[in-house]
Amino acid sequence: MVRVAQLVRASDCDSEGRGFESHLPPQNFNYHTALIKFKMSAVFAWGFRMNSLTPPSVFIFGMGFVGRALAESLYQHQYPVAAIKRHWSSDDVCLPIEVSCMDLNEHCAHADWADYGTWVIALPPAALDDYAASMRWLAEQAKKMQVRHIVYLSSVGVFGARQGLCDENTLPEPDTASGRAVLAAEQIWQTSGVAHVDILRLGGLYAAERHPIFTLLRQEKPSAQAKQPANRIHRDAAVAAIERAIACPSSVRIRHIVEADYLTKQDFYAREAAKLGVPVPRLADDMPEHSGKRVISCWKDGE
Repeated sequence: MVRVAQLVRASDCDSEGRGFESHLPPQNFNYHTALIKFKMSAVFAWGFRMNSLTPPSVFIFGMGFVGRALAESLYQHQYPVAAIKRHWSSDDVCLPIEVSCMDLNEHCAHADWADYGTWVIALPPAALDDYAASMRWLAEQAKKMQVRHIVYLSSVGVFGARQGLCDENTLPEPDTASGRAVLAAEQIWQTSGVAHVDILRLGGLYAAERHPIFTLLRQEKPSAQAKQPANRIHRDAAVAAIERAIACPSSVRIRHIVEADYLTKQDFYAREAAKLGVPVPRLADDMPEHSGKRVISCWKDGE
């Protein structure tokens, strides 16, 4: 069974429509996450094989773009799953998992949350009235219910726009309210006392259903800078990375989940336009080459 709580990474949605993505799945891309290469295979994690071990039970807080896809994938791979979301929708009727609705602003925990040893926190700052207070409350509940493993879906937005090259050892200097809120939440979970905590900083998401290119094509004035790094990750690659983290907890870790191949936004949107059969959007070109932040991982695949 799976319960998922809605509200996924609204904080990642910027003028390029990050988090609101595409129409065709990636084709033969060398997707890299700090945890794995994007391969949907029998081996689901570092040494974790679905056919030989009982998968952990997972409770998902946040049934949005990533949370819903994660819930469906976990169900397909025979994980016990449950989730919370804020509002019912017609799409929820046919879900093969248990989904409950509640407003987490009310800070009212349910006893059955303790039945799940792994919690995935996929809630953006915009979803909650007081994000820090809600994260602290959830951390208290996790400790009280003896949750073994937390996977917090963070964002590369914890880094400022002008920080340059950023890996897991780079000190974040967020320059947006959402970036500061997410960084504060990272710190709450790292000091929560839960035995295993994974902080996964996701790059800008895209996928078959939603794509930022369509937002750019509707804009009269270009907002994205052509020569800045794209810092993107396909939604399915992100889900695969989350599943691998779920499958193999190991103390407290921070990982960047971004594509390994370096692409500027100009290169990224040209590639995606060719895939989708749409025009290449106009991009601003008034900043020097290699300006802006470039997010990488200092971890190799499988580490």
